[in-house]
Amino acid sequence: MKRLWTALPFLICLIAWQLLFLLNGGRVIPAPSETFMALARILSQPDAWLEIAATLSRGAGGLALGSLAGILAGIAVGRHPHFMDAITPVVTLVQSCPPIVWISMLLVWLSVGGIVPLMVTFLSVVPVLFITTANAVRALDERWFDVAHIYRIPYLKQLRKIILPGIAQGLAAGFSYAFGIAWKVTATAEFFGAPNGIGARIFNNYRNLNLPELFAWTLVIAILGITLETTVVRKLRK
Repeated sequence: MKRLWTALPFLICLIAWQLLFLLNGGRVIPAPSETFMALARILSQPDAWLEIAATLSRGAGGLALGSLAGILAGIAVGRHPHFMDAITPVVTLVQSCPPIVWISMLLVWLSVGGIVPLMVTFLSVVPVLFITTANAVRALDERWFDVAHIYRIPYLKQLRKIILPGIAQGLAAGFSYAFGIAWKVTATAEFFGAPNGIGARIFNNYRNLNLPELFAWTLVIAILGITLETTVVRKLRK
């Protein structure tokens, strides 16, 4: 029964998709059967897996670098409220800028290339992890640090025994959110400024008006999102 309820939303979407195809006669929406055939054709090609790997590697690279920078900066600033209050508006400003702004700027500065999606993902992840980490560090019980000061416990030991365990739960929540958006931002950046990757393939099919393959590559993104959600993000949230 649980599996039936899980499959029900997908079945409803599939029925709605078929109805929309019948209503427009295939002019703007391809038939589900055409799309799934295109998807099977795409996944049978070795080059397609290289495109998927390119997107995942850029997303993972941007996520790793952004997480490292955000967590380290958040830990450093979280223990200094005045400094945190001063820098948080700047970080919020960076976070409020949509990815298209960073894509446009990076295309001007770096031209088209694989570094653009990685940098856009980095800039999208850093604010999330910085704010999450800084707030979690700021909420730690000050008495633990008073005890550490009295016993002259080295900072690295405080980091390992007090700070990291204390912020683990909040950090997991922030990281799960960052993980969820990283691959989407990467594909969006590839659409505008990369020679390969899932986003670049979507752009090529859009330019050629190849609707079945356009929808098929969109399904690839959806499948990746569902896979990452069920295998990684959901475990982090728990």
